[in-house]
Amino acid sequence: MGMWLFLVFIMILPLFIFIWGIATKKGRPKKLQRSVGYRTPMAMKNQETWIFAQKYAGKLDVILGAILILSSIIGAIIVGRGGILESMSTDSIWTMLIIWWVGQLMVILLSIVLTESALRNEFDKNGERK
Repeated sequence: MGMWLFLVFIMILPLFIFIWGIATKKGRPKKLQRSVGYRTPMAMKNQETWIFAQKYAGKLDVILGAILILSSIIGAIIVGRGGILESMSTDSIWTMLIIWWVGQLMVILLSIVLTESALRNEFDKNGERK
């Protein structure tokens, strides 16, 4: 597997997070719905919690996505330039990719935890602003 293909594989999730963040940071989708957006019970209490959650999670995802993109590029450069990738077996490369993806998924979980915390700081359990 070449460095460019490796880079593509490790950039899929960060690019998705970043693009999703751009799409949602303006509070989109505007209307509360069950099919698209940041959808947790707290975010879906009412229209006000919905918009707050979309904006907050969107801003956070733009920041975290950018950090993941940058770290993925740096990681790919280190792996590619050091000749590490060429000396690894295909199984080892896939193992490294899976570990990388798990790390990226942990960042997504961080986004959820931070957004839920912000919702609970801003609203009571019934969705009323504190």
